[in-house]
Amino acid sequence: MYLDQQAILGQIASFPHLYTLHTQMRCTGIPELTCVEDTDYIRNALVLEKSEHDAEQSFRKVIKKCLDLKWTVQVMWKFHLLRKKSN
Repeated sequence: MYLDQQAILGQIASFPHLYTLHTQMRCTGIPELTCVEDTDYIRNALVLEKSEHDAEQSFRKVIKKCLDLKWTVQVMWKFHLLRKKSN
């Protein structure tokens, strides 16, 4: 499976804005965004503290892991969606 890596990695520049948006959304009362730990998770997932090179390497590892484990990721998303439907 071919990934347009340049398109994916080109989005890294917008991650600080995504983090800021997430921080602002915490005030809306969305159940999944209620505590500081939720914001910390996003900051860590976006690897904002790393250099661009290190962030790129981190994302490449995550993408490879997702491709290697795609069936488990799909199963986890299905359970997540089923849980949301039942609430």
